Amino acid sequence: MKKFRSSKLSRLTDLGKALTKAGTHLLIEKVESQKSIENIRKLNAARELILSMGELKGAVMKLGQMISVTEDLALPPEIVELFKKLQKDAPTIPYSQMREVFKSEIGDYPENLFKEFNSTPIASASIGQVYKAITKDGQEVAIKVQYPEIDLAIKNDLKNLDQLTKLFKIIFPQVPNLKPLIEELSASILDECNYENELSNIQKFKALYAHHPNIFFQDPMLDYCTQKIITTKFIDGDNFDTIKNYQSEVRDSIGESLYQFHLDQLFGKGFMHTDPQNGNYLFKGEKIFLLDCGSAKVFSEDFIMAYSLLTYSIRNNKKDLFHKALLSLGVITKEDSDELIEHFLETAKSIYLPYTKEGCYAPEKINPIDFVSNLFKRVKTLKNRPTPHQDFVLLDRANIGIFTKLRALEAKIDWLSGIQKYQAPKEEIAIKYFA
Repeated sequence: MKKFRSSKLSRLTDLGKALTKAGTHLLIEKVESQKSIENIRKLNAARELILSMGELKGAVMKLGQMISVTEDLALPPEIVELFKKLQKDAPTIPYSQMREVFKSEIGDYPENLFKEFNSTPIASASIGQVYKAITKDGQEVAIKVQYPEIDLAIKNDLKNLDQLTKLFKIIFPQVPNLKPLIEELSASILDECNYENELSNIQKFKALYAHHPNIFFQDPMLDYCTQKIITTKFIDGDNFDTIKNYQSEVRDSIGESLYQFHLDQLFGKGFMHTDPQNGNYLFKGEKIFLLDCGSAKVFSEDFIMAYSLLTYSIRNNKKDLFHKALLSLGVITKEDSDELIEHFLETAKSIYLPYTKEGCYAPEKINPIDFVSNLFKRVKTLKNRPTPHQDFVLLDRANIGIFTKLRALEAKIDWLSGIQKYQAPKEEIAIKYFA
């Protein structure tokens, strides 16, 4: 159990050691260049990086969690298993450091404030650790305590992430471009350090989905919530790996709820939980509990209209509307050729159209990341490509997160019904909006 360090020099030193260890595994002699040996060395290098991500916490670990959402769409199965450790079971920080944060925020040590307090964390995430306690009136609670000076550590991390991502791309070149993830990380992670924002997100979600039969959020205990501590009633449920073994009818129900909830957040509410890693979900039968609402997004009407036009144009093969939507989303420029637009459209149709058929069926055995990677191999010679709308990058991560869950569950879902209920009404408005 390592002491948490936030200074620029210490963060750079620790990351440098990790990169050196990982790089050493990649120094393959020509005589040992057989594919099997190379794969073993890449696995060892990845293990070093992922272990260091978990120990460093902050932006370094958060980037690892973002990459983990792609699961086996972009990563070998053995690396997916390593990344799962970053979702809620990373190396922990000594309690001696964490209790001082609690004292400075609440005014006393947790062992004095609660009837029972377990100093061994039940979860260790990128920004804080979660502890279980019992209040003096007998209520079981989960207490998320922020790492000391995590905001300073994150600011220092963001200056060093390029080194990490360059080496990671050498190990796994099939992983999508990490630059948009880093830009998203830079824009959002410091906001997540303010737990008052997360508390506000929880309360907003609870109000929006108060009457939903299967979607639930945490109940905050306001007397123990500050900018660096958030306390909620304890939820005891199954993790995502466990529900893969549920009976097929229950998995179908969970999958349908996750899918329709995903669509409703964007097209119905314009407000979305945008951290879709598996560790942020618990399950009790068909009931779904969403945890860690630090990353949530209010999507602008302009963005929702452009995205709605995009989905309509793909489903109906409307190249002119597709072109207009991509321009609005910052994916293409006015100078891009018809041939390039056609490539984009054909790729989008390959990914999306399988989910527009009638009936209930499990996700197709396709890999959307492969389609996108092949597309950008065709256009890699083009210079000065635009950076897509940041909301588009964020939504894309949420889309991949929900897709990997539904695919892992093998849930049979009425995809078209969801489109008709949530997307189609927005698409009709979008057509008029862009007329």
